[in-house]
Amino acid sequence: MKLRYILYIYLSISFIFISFNLYKEKSLDEKILIHDSGNNWYVMSLLEQDSREDIKLGDNLYEKYHGIYFLTKKSSHDYFTILYPMKQTDISFVSELKGNTIDILCELPPSRYADEKIFYHGQYLYVIHEEKVFVFDINTKDIVKIFYDRKPNSVVSKRKDGIALINKNNELIYMDSNKDYCISSFDKDDEFCGMCSDDTLLVYNKKGKTSKIMNLENQTIYSLGSHIYEVLDYHNGKVLMTMYPKSSSAGSFLDIEIQTICGVPYTITYSHTPFILDMTTKSICSLSISTWNYKDHHFITD
Repeated sequence: MKLRYILYIYLSISFIFISFNLYKEKSLDEKILIHDSGNNWYVMSLLEQDSREDIKLGDNLYEKYHGIYFLTKKSSHDYFTILYPMKQTDISFVSELKGNTIDILCELPPSRYADEKIFYHGQYLYVIHEEKVFVFDINTKDIVKIFYDRKPNSVVSKRKDGIALINKNNELIYMDSNKDYCISSFDKDDEFCGMCSDDTLLVYNKKGKTSKIMNLENQTIYSLGSHIYEVLDYHNGKVLMTMYPKSSSAGSFLDIEIQTICGVPYTITYSHTPFILDMTTKSICSLSISTWNYKDHHFITD
């Protein structure tokens, strides 16, 4: 009887692993834009992570600019990015790259800290810069809107046709080129860590030390664990995210999180290693990437 019980558990666990692996092979038909440690950019397939398509940005870029960050694809060979000129640490430029041509769209004011990012939606760029968000019309090359009340050093995430961010009153704000409004209020112990879909978000509770995916009605959908996580992007039911260490900024071998489904351990998440969370099955697939530029990673959706 005892042997039969052990065999039943073994077969059940084996079935879970096989099911998730089969589902993963069918569902991870996605591509991600990657920024590696050598300041190179390429497109990586989730199904064939060793197969990578290099993005050629032109040698003149690397001669004039020491940093190319937040590259966002516009079309086959056109990208938006933030450029940091050589030997000038106090300015940066929002630019459009067209092959070997650099079109400077606007100059960003001097920044007290590295807290910049861009999002591309339709004809608009959302440029995150300290407490401000600039909405830039790429057709007219005009700034059509400025949001002044962003909480510094807080996560900004895409949502629908705009972005979601935290204001200084700890409210989750949705904004696009025409409007901005509160979609949820946060307790003082809650920290916004990004949108997992248009209607779900990742929240870290500092008092309870838990990271949970919740809906806009504050109902918990899934618990990731006791580490702090951040959403990098989401698309088609998949969430690209990373985990931060508890012990130090560099992390350690033991700074891991064991993920379970129905109480059964099935994978491990490591600090500073991006991974994909499937919102349907809650299965996790870690990426084979060695880079600290993981905040630049996002899905290719066209």
